[in-house]
Amino acid sequence: PDAGIFNEIGQLCGNQEGRDAWVSGMLTKLSKRSEELVSHITAAEAQEQELDSACSELKIGNYDPLYALIKVSLDLRYASEKFGKLEAESEKLERLLKEIEQVDTDRLRILKIDDVYQDLGADNWPKHSSTKQKLAGMRAKASASVIKERKIAVFLGFLGFLVVIGICGWGVITAAAEAKAEAEATEAEAKAEAKAEAEENAFSNSLGMKFAPVKITGGPTDGKNILFSLWETRRMDYEAYSKDVSGVDDEWKSAQGNEALHPVVNVSWEDATAFCAWLTRKERAEGKIGPKDEYRLPSDHEWSCAIGIGSKENAGTSPKKKNGKLSGYPWGNAWPPPNGAGNFGSFLDGDSDAYDRTAPVGSFRADQNGLCDLSGNVFEWCLDWYSSEQGYRVLRGGSWYNNAEVGLRSSYRNNNTPRFRFGDN
Repeated sequence: PDAGIFNEIGQLCGNQEGRDAWVSGMLTKLSKRSEELVSHITAAEAQEQELDSACSELKIGNYDPLYALIKVSLDLRYASEKFGKLEAESEKLERLLKEIEQVDTDRLRILKIDDVYQDLGADNWPKHSSTKQKLAGMRAKASASVIKERKIAVFLGFLGFLVVIGICGWGVITAAAEAKAEAEATEAEAKAEAKAEAEENAFSNSLGMKFAPVKITGGPTDGKNILFSLWETRRMDYEAYSKDVSGVDDEWKSAQGNEALHPVVNVSWEDATAFCAWLTRKERAEGKIGPKDEYRLPSDHEWSCAIGIGSKENAGTSPKKKNGKLSGYPWGNAWPPPNGAGNFGSFLDGDSDAYDRTAPVGSFRADQNGLCDLSGNVFEWCLDWYSSEQGYRVLRGGSWYNNAEVGLRSSYRNNNTPRFRFGDN
């Protein structure tokens, strides 16, 4: 401490007048300081009220204002960092898309797209992601070009083979026979490519079931792409449901020779809808599908679109009135069905498939959408009532037991009660 202060106090102690003056001066200073403190306190209270009001507007609740301010600051910093990451990812995506466009050949472009897909981790993106759809579109375009190249190569190779036969004198090949052989080869190649491409690009769920889009024309889902399973529900798929849910009727287990990859049979309409509901709950919980996505049976009209006659039928007419009205079959207009068209009744003329009852799913050629067994193997339940009486549900597609011409038409409908079970549905 400064010795001068003690000297000042000592002098004041012996001088009443001086002491009084000093005390008065100190009181004046303290009063001014007190006024300053009151002013600061008033300003602080005003700031606190202003912050409380701001917190209320931000709907932060009754938190401590300082905590609220810190929280807002942290949120802003997080948003800034997130925006920075998004900018970096956007730049990376642009760069990768340019790299894809610069690849010389379609075959290499497919490989590059697959690498980019893997690099970006697109498997974990939502299925409606615009970037994911763009990559899928680029891949489909490149695949189509490759398929076209393969068709041309096969066509030319086949013509060369015919020329060699002609030179060797093993027989004369007429133009009509040559054209027919070429058409059959091209059709077989196209269907094989369609099946391979559909399986490669299909959505695969947690049970290993694969799905491909079918464009719907008419009806409540007009213009939408509905994902159809590439094949009928397998025994192994239904077994997973039966093990997970108590009380499932076990009549499906009694089917003769029905192995894991065969379609499940002895399943009623009620059983089928319960399976779809279970699979929806399961995969929503696992994040495999979105909260508004669902598994369900197709409507009668959606099934018609899948088999290729949706644009020829009135979606508003009851299935009963449309039953068997259109001629034609999934494989074309020829009768009986050609070998390899499907699994039909063993006593059908011309049919020579190797199965007495059901066949493993996907054993026969796929259609233009990559779907198998829409005709034959087992009947398939649809959502609709067969007629306005609402006593029976619709079944489509025929089965391994069918051999009648009408029963194998694309427009044929069977029907039965929702609780009916049999070995071909």
